[in-house]
Amino acid sequence: MLVVAFVVVVPRVAASVGHPIILLALDAVTMLFWFAGFIALAVYITGPFYNVSGCNLSYCHGLRAIVVFGVFEWLLFCLTTVASLLLLVSGSKGTATTTTTTQGVAA
Repeated sequence: MLVVAFVVVVPRVAASVGHPIILLALDAVTMLFWFAGFIALAVYITGPFYNVSGCNLSYCHGLRAIVVFGVFEWLLFCLTTVASLLLLVSGSKGTATTTTTTQGVAA
């Protein structure tokens, strides 16, 4: 939710705060938290502490489905993190090229 709030609210309210490095950092932290969350749940529901004989109850299947959706969400966060990284890299190259071109024309 923090990433969504940053992406939606900051450009409208305070555009000077919306730096690509901040967006990349938020995406990376969110990606790591989703990864840790679905891995922890997957280990918990398959581990010896959950149920030694195996779980055939309906909520166990629900927990397995939650882990699968967690993996898909994590993959989507990986894509947004890569997109933020590409935005940061292409933005820095574009700024350097524009500055060089502007200096060449002005001279």
